Amino acid sequence: MYILSMAIGYFGLRYIKLSISSPISNFSGAVSTLLTFFLLGGTMDGIQFGAVVIISIGIFLLSFFEKQEFNRELKAEGQKIEKKYKIRAVAIIFPILHCIIDGLGPFLDGYYLEFNQLMSED
Repeated sequence: MYILSMAIGYFGLRYIKLSISSPISNFSGAVSTLLTFFLLGGTMDGIQFGAVVIISIGIFLLSFFEKQEFNRELKAEGQKIEKKYKIRAVAIIFPILHCIIDGLGPFLDGYYLEFNQLMSED
């Protein structure tokens, strides 16, 4: 899963700046946590769940503000935004796919270990 997610992430860098895609791609830890919580019946208390929500919102806001800053810098320099960075739907799909697939790796590890009872619940 990790290798697949990295391949998708690198391929997507043709359409989106690294500083914009990186926060979204690095959201995979929260994806893994949420999948474990909702699908495997993992436990989180209110503070832990709140932290995941705050981190999630922060990551997406960081990416949004980074994109705005990038556009402002280009306009201030009198440069046009390259056509490859204007393809918004395609551009944002790659970091999201990277995030989901990268988050599936630890989730599937946990599922496998729990299913085969290799991990104790101590």
